[in-house]
Amino acid sequence: MKKTILVFAALLFLIGCKKKKDPEPTPVPVVNQISVKINGTDFSCSSCGNSYSSGGLGGINFFEGTSNRVIFSFSGFLAPGTYSLVPFANPSFTYEKDGRYFRGRGTLKLTETDTSANGAVNKFIGTFSCMTDTSNGAFYNFTEGALNINFK
Repeated sequence: MKKTILVFAALLFLIGCKKKKDPEPTPVPVVNQISVKINGTDFSCSSCGNSYSSGGLGGINFFEGTSNRVIFSFSGFLAPGTYSLVPFANPSFTYEKDGRYFRGRGTLKLTETDTSANGAVNKFIGTFSCMTDTSNGAFYNFTEGALNINFK
């Protein structure tokens, strides 16, 4: 009888000590540095942007594959606000497509900006839309653009 009780108690102990399932890790949401429709086609990336600063000129590059880039250029520091994008002005927009450069006209709305001590952009968050000039019959329309550079 004692053996039966011990076996029964041991079985209850083993059943009661069943390993609990580890909770599923919470997925980390992907934050895109840029998302935009280019002529109606979605483009986004989470790690394709970089910033530069030299001699008071600065900018943000977003690489689309190996040969295409979206470029925002500016002189000085851009504070949060709404800016007109005009070719060769401050700020300006350029789309490099297969080695050809297209200048854009449109709007850039920045909600958060920050720079490091050396002037490089650490934060560049906002929205934009623009249309490029036409070269050999080609032009590009950028709509629903969202920027989220945050190197802090």
